[in-house]
Amino acid sequence: MERRMRPVILLAGLGIVIGGATGCVSYSTYELAKRDAEHTRLLYQNETRRAAELAEQNKKLRLQVEDMEAKVRNATETADRASREYKAVRDELLALKMQSEEERHLAKDRLKHAQKQLDKERAVLEAEAELQAKSPAVSEQTRDRVRQLLQEVQSLLQQVDKH
Repeated sequence: MERRMRPVILLAGLGIVIGGATGCVSYSTYELAKRDAEHTRLLYQNETRRAAELAEQNKKLRLQVEDMEAKVRNATETADRASREYKAVRDELLALKMQSEEERHLAKDRLKHAQKQLDKERAVLEAEAELQAKSPAVSEQTRDRVRQLLQEVQSLLQQVDKH
């Protein structure tokens, strides 16, 4: 197959060389070729300019993308920081609330204990008062004890009111 094609290729090449050497081209063909060449050159220049514009636009868009990515990273970091701060404040508030509840329960327990103690002392004092009513003079020691117990009850009530 290669041997058959060889003479054809040689003849084609010889025809091109002879046609090119003779320079027999009509003026209209020359003008048409010249216009085609000029048109091709203008197309090439336009495409080159368009490629440069697209490259510049691509560069600007890449810079915008980088800028936006940086803004997203900053916003994400800010949101993460705010979330951590929110959780820390929430945990602190929860701890304070639990502490407050515990103190309130302790104050209630102390108040109940003081109330029971007061009731016992009152019963004792009432019993002593009955005895004193039967006896003419109330002992000074009993009065001091009553005053002391009343002061303790008042201080406990003030503590409970504070909480």
